[in-house]
Amino acid sequence: MTLSTADELFPRGIALGSAFCNRERERAQLAGNILAARPRHTWISGRRRHGKSSLIAQTLQDVQKKRGKKVESATVDVFVVHNLKTLDEVLRDAIGTLSAKLLPRRKRALDFLGKAFAAFKPELSIGAGGMSLKLASDAPSAARIDAMLRALDAAAAHYGVRGVLVIDEFQQVSRLDEGHAVEGAIRSVAQSAKALSFVFLGSERTLLAQIFEDRERPLYMLCDHLDIGRIDAAAYRKFLNEAARLQWNASMPEQAVESLLSCTQRHPYYVNAVARALFDQKTIPTVSSVEKAWSWLMAQEAERFKVQLLPVPHLTRAVFKAIAVEPTAMPTAQAFLTSLALSAGTVSGAVRWLEERDLLWRDGGNVLRPVDPLMGLYLRSL
Repeated sequence: MTLSTADELFPRGIALGSAFCNRERERAQLAGNILAARPRHTWISGRRRHGKSSLIAQTLQDVQKKRGKKVESATVDVFVVHNLKTLDEVLRDAIGTLSAKLLPRRKRALDFLGKAFAAFKPELSIGAGGMSLKLASDAPSAARIDAMLRALDAAAAHYGVRGVLVIDEFQQVSRLDEGHAVEGAIRSVAQSAKALSFVFLGSERTLLAQIFEDRERPLYMLCDHLDIGRIDAAAYRKFLNEAARLQWNASMPEQAVESLLSCTQRHPYYVNAVARALFDQKTIPTVSSVEKAWSWLMAQEAERFKVQLLPVPHLTRAVFKAIAVEPTAMPTAQAFLTSLALSAGTVSGAVRWLEERDLLWRDGGNVLRPVDPLMGLYLRSL
């Protein structure tokens, strides 16, 4: 590591370079898809705050450093998309941005780009952020999106560049009236793409899985699936000790490391949040300082959890709290049902509701736990 501050070692946002921990298998798989002779496409599932965006950003940085194939990318977030018009707008901006990145430094190179996007009256401009391509707006349609993506693929192939289009919060597309038509347009382009690789991700795992795993949907079997879980404990121990040696010229005490990994349950967001607080201190962490940092974080987040739990149905909330207090692999076991005075059907329905909304998960031992360990602590405190 060559970093020196808590915020750099354990950032609040995207983690890159020396701040990026492990994910070697996932990085290799995603990089392989991007650099394949014929582009392969990827859909990434992972719970909120588990590092999907960091994985993509780090992998793109990795492949851009490799010799042999130039790679350019653009990211479009469709979280705020509510109709076909707004989808057309955000895609048009991303496609224009990526198209401009494809250009080599020769004036004649502009000719092909102009021809590829002729139907969209392209305007190339140069600003503080570099070159950008503006595509004219028109009546939005799935066919228009198909044509824009085909032009982008053709341009990338012509210039010998691998283009990567990252579409975040992709499940929003399924909520549009024209969602299936848009999915069909994307499939039509993706399955014949010569130089354009798609990466899809989102924060609603159930909806995203329906898009890519339902045989009745256009994108069924189109992509490789990459699931982002929690980072291995051994990788975290190594990472934390390297950071400690950089910060204090000594390894982090084993008990403090284990306390940090235990309270956070290796949830990437909370590992970074607690470690950031610890590495802001002048002295090497102890179990006590880990516990204080975790309690401090609880005080900061309590109001947010209260608001998040308000829409949870009353009986479902009771089941959620019971699982937070006593994680279980068998929520319909008689002892668990008796403790709640609820029927097996009611508990099963509550568990399903919580799992569909990524509030509960099953760990490596098939034990149900709150996805958010700090929310679990909040529930236990009620």
